[in-house]
Amino acid sequence: MKIETELKFPVEGFKAVLERLGHLRGGHTPWYFEQNIVFDDEKGSLGKRDFLLRLRTGLCNKITLKLPMEEPCSGLSKNRREYEATLDNFDDMQAIFRHLGFRIRLRYEKFRQVWNTGGVKICLDILPFGKFIEIEGPERAIMEAIRKLGLDLSVATANTYHELNQVLVVKGGTAREDFVFDLSERQVIKRKLEAQGSTLQGPWLK
Repeated sequence: MKIETELKFPVEGFKAVLERLGHLRGGHTPWYFEQNIVFDDEKGSLGKRDFLLRLRTGLCNKITLKLPMEEPCSGLSKNRREYEATLDNFDDMQAIFRHLGFRIRLRYEKFRQVWNTGGVKICLDILPFGKFIEIEGPERAIMEAIRKLGLDLSVATANTYHELNQVLVVKGGTAREDFVFDLSERQVIKRKLEAQGSTLQGPWLK
C-alpha cells in the first residue's frame, strides 16, 4: 500500500512546462494512450464508501484500489490510500469482476506522458475535455515542482478527472458519465503526437 498525494493543473498547452522539464534531471515515457474502467456493484456500494476499483491499460495493465485516508489530511493536495498491481491478462480480470458481481460504472481515456524528477511524478494528460498537468509525490516535493515549473497554484485542484468532468456535464446539461474520445479524434491526436515526437514540441499544443 502507498499513500497517493497529487494535484492537478488545467493548462492550455504543454510548451512552457516541457521547456522547464527539459532543464531538470529525470527521464520520461513516450506519449501513450490509456484506457480506464471503474467497477462497482449494482448498489454502488464502493462509491458510497469512497472506494475506487479500477482496471487500466496503457504502458502496462494494472488493477488499482483506492481508499479514503483513515484520518483526514490537511493541505491542498488530495490524499488517498492506494493498492496497485500489474496484470498479465486484462480481459480475464474483467471476467473475474463480472462473476463477483461487479459492473462497469465508468470508462475514461487519456493520452499521457510521465516525467520523473525531483522525487515527483509529473503527468502531462490530454483528455476529451481538456489538458492537465498532474503532479504526484510527497507534498513538499509537489510544491517545489510547482515552483520549478512555473505553475499557478491558484488554479490547482485536488478533484479527480471524473469530478472535473462532472462539472462540465452539469454545465452542459447532459448526463454523460464516461469521457472517451471519438475514434476519429483519437486517431488525429495519435498522429499528431507521433509526428511531433515524444516531447510534444509542436505548435498545435502551444
